[in-house]
Amino acid sequence: NSCTRRESRAKMNVERAVSKRLKISEPGSFAGIWNRFGPKLSVYIMSCNEISTVALEGKKGKKSPEPEEIQLRFSIGKQKYKTEMKPFNPNSVEWNEFAFFDIGECDDSLLEVAIEFEETGIRKKVKTLGSVSISILDLEHDRVNDSYIDLDLSAVKISKHNNVDKQESVAVLHLRLYLTELKEEQNNYIREEEQDIFNYDEHKDHLQTGDLILFGEVGFLSVITQLLGNVPYSRVGMVVRLPNQYTEKEKLYIFELTRNFDKFQNAFTEDVEIGINLFRMRERIHEFPGRGIWWLPLSEPLLDDPLSNMVEWIWSIHEKGLPELQHIMSTPPQNVLDYLEVFGLNIKRRTELWELQSTELIIKALTYGGRRLPMDEEKLIVPGDLVDTYKDCFLEPIVLRKEK
Repeated sequence: NSCTRRESRAKMNVERAVSKRLKISEPGSFAGIWNRFGPKLSVYIMSCNEISTVALEGKKGKKSPEPEEIQLRFSIGKQKYKTEMKPFNPNSVEWNEFAFFDIGECDDSLLEVAIEFEETGIRKKVKTLGSVSISILDLEHDRVNDSYIDLDLSAVKISKHNNVDKQESVAVLHLRLYLTELKEEQNNYIREEEQDIFNYDEHKDHLQTGDLILFGEVGFLSVITQLLGNVPYSRVGMVVRLPNQYTEKEKLYIFELTRNFDKFQNAFTEDVEIGINLFRMRERIHEFPGRGIWWLPLSEPLLDDPLSNMVEWIWSIHEKGLPELQHIMSTPPQNVLDYLEVFGLNIKRRTELWELQSTELIIKALTYGGRRLPMDEEKLIVPGDLVDTYKDCFLEPIVLRKEK
């Protein structure tokens, strides 16, 4: 149908524009493409609410028909992005799409946003209901900017018979924006002596099997999970107390699902592995190449029998590795896959994507430990859900390490 053709055409235009700008000839790595940029802006386009069609009013209050579908148009300099067309609803229209802008290639500091629709009739014409200019200079760097922004008529051409105030709000736009210059590198971390906060030694004796560790990372995948969750956490691991394989003395380890681009050594196989790993806790906290680490304690400790079942499951899946993930994990939602595919990233190599679903794996582990946390299979479960949707199961996050 016409809607599907428009959506396909819009996606192809974005892909061509991005590919041309990046000179992408073949699929690349997540870090490789992310690091080609200096300043970059990622936008999670959520919804538009309380939409007014006052711009359509003409002489004697006569009003043009309401649009059947609307879309949002974003532009900064020569870079543009259009959302899919969505059925018009004055109360709320949701998109849940991601857009990306290379700020280093742009002299402009304003992100222009407009609500548009195609006027019905023989001569189809794009018309605007409202618009807004967002100053990039006002955004905080390296964190999610969760914003509700009023769109008005200031840049909209309206009938001379329409006496409406051009500054009147005609819609409320909900966006999350992430502006950063950071690269995904092994030397991203700041060593302990340079930290403002380093609390691991203070808390290490209180960490128990089943408690969670939240990581704040840098890169394509981490920005996606932070934008979805509106938190600084991008990935999650689990604390596990296990006997050391040589001394049999109980030690602290972290059970993780990770791309492991920083090449950490698995504590039990002594190999550098992608996917499921058990890392030595102290090494991981000290050498992790990210911006922060938090401890998320369980509100109540796990009972002995379920705890034993969970540890047995962790050992089992650790031994089986990546092939087992194909059977137990869901597929990432289409909006995430569409966003990554635009950049030429090889999303068919699922090993590159698994860490997006670290929260899903940890929830499955907790199920074996007797804690059943319901999951919506239609969405990507992210670390932010642990401190929001499942907050009754955990205490407040505690900083273990955080940069200045």
